[in-house]
Amino acid sequence: MAIIDVSSAAQLTTALGTTATHGDTVRLAPGTYNAPAGGFLCPKQIEIQGAHNAKSQLVGGSKIVCASANDHGLVIQCQNVSVKDIIVRGPRNAAGDAVGTGNGIHLQTQIRNFNTHSNTTVDNGDTAGFFAGQAVSGSGIPAGAFVSSVTNSTTFVLSAAATSTLTGTPLTFSGGTMTALVLKDCVIWGAGNDGLNGNVGGSLNAILIEDCTIAMNGHHGVYIKDTHAGNLNRVFCHTNKFAGTMLENSSGFNVIGSSWESNWTTAGTTDFDGQVYVKDGWGHYFAGCLWEVSGRICLSISNHDGAHIAGCRFQGADRGIVLRNGSRGTAIAQNSWRTVTTKFDVEGEFTTIGSQRFLERQADPP
Repeated sequence: MAIIDVSSAAQLTTALGTTATHGDTVRLAPGTYNAPAGGFLCPKQIEIQGAHNAKSQLVGGSKIVCASANDHGLVIQCQNVSVKDIIVRGPRNAAGDAVGTGNGIHLQTQIRNFNTHSNTTVDNGDTAGFFAGQAVSGSGIPAGAFVSSVTNSTTFVLSAAATSTLTGTPLTFSGGTMTALVLKDCVIWGAGNDGLNGNVGGSLNAILIEDCTIAMNGHHGVYIKDTHAGNLNRVFCHTNKFAGTMLENSSGFNVIGSSWESNWTTAGTTDFDGQVYVKDGWGHYFAGCLWEVSGRICLSISNHDGAHIAGCRFQGADRGIVLRNGSRGTAIAQNSWRTVTTKFDVEGEFTTIGSQRFLERQADPP
């Protein structure tokens, strides 16, 4: 497990793509790292470490800059990756700035290098996490091909013969599983699309986002889909064009001490325009969080089972918590409300809310 020091964009590209091996740390010196079109690609199980380990010093630390609103800053293509003490900066500086398709940090399902042989055998790569039926695409791979079977840790069988013989060619595997992703002490600001996009086309398990600021992005601040077992601890999402945080078809998230302010800069007021939007899934827990959202919705929950919201503060909102589309088993207990016009907006035959005794205690402070 080596430490690889870099001080330029070219060195970072080489370290991530070639020099580093699984378990290494790539350490960035202070300075600006202009990402290439598409973003810096990280296909290895490594730690990416910025110049400082103190949050107050991040402004003078290591900064990755997106090439445009349509380009990602950092693309993570592998599981077991940690990103710490890094600024990722897109081109947006104000709520009205142009949006695009580029994410600050983009999680992408499994791009790995393999050898093809003009037959169905694909080898000399890493098959960890692969499964039969997983879609495969890339140079020399027929359209619609998929993993027929996994032979061993380096070889799998393709459903149709490759059309060429290639060495070390990158192949994309959709619908797989990414696990153990850590983002700590980072700032993601001004990307054209999402600050962090965790829609990998498969499952994303065990993600930790901690002590981060995610702001001014052109779509959601944090967008996570099909994720199970995650933590958002002390994350501040503000002035993102749409939701500060969206959790879709996910389960088992602990959201502790996080806050949201002035997201939905388009001033959305529909039932699903919450600063936090929870769509589908089950078992999320919010504790010690703060919503400060002038005239808007704090938390929208749709078709979700078993949420628990306790010890949070809701302030300055048109609506506090909106429950829609059959959300069930939502416990709302011992929160603080200040200048919230409608605390609870509940609709749907199967929508339930926690103990009424808890609700009766939640008065506006003087």
